[in-house]
Amino acid sequence: MLSYISTKYFLYLYSVIKAFYYSIKLHKKQLENLATLKIFNTRIEAEVLRSLLESSGIKSWILSDDAGSMYPAQASINGVRLMIRDEDFKIASGLLAVSEPA
Repeated sequence: MLSYISTKYFLYLYSVIKAFYYSIKLHKKQLENLATLKIFNTRIEAEVLRSLLESSGIKSWILSDDAGSMYPAQASINGVRLMIRDEDFKIASGLLAVSEPA
């Protein structure tokens, strides 16, 4: 009985580790096609520009190390990155130039 439980537990752990490995591999592959448009000091600034890009039909993502907005002070260390696809970089850069005050 004990060996059955140990085998079942081992197979469960193996499947969890395997799923985690493939999710990391997929995440890295998705990040390869992204470029950083701008690094902001706060998430709010990034969200404003993200809404402008989304309204123009450009998909964008925000990457920050702030524990899901629970600790916003952590974002000030590495900044908040606004990421876009490589193929949308020129259009998004033009929108960014137009939207920033002189």
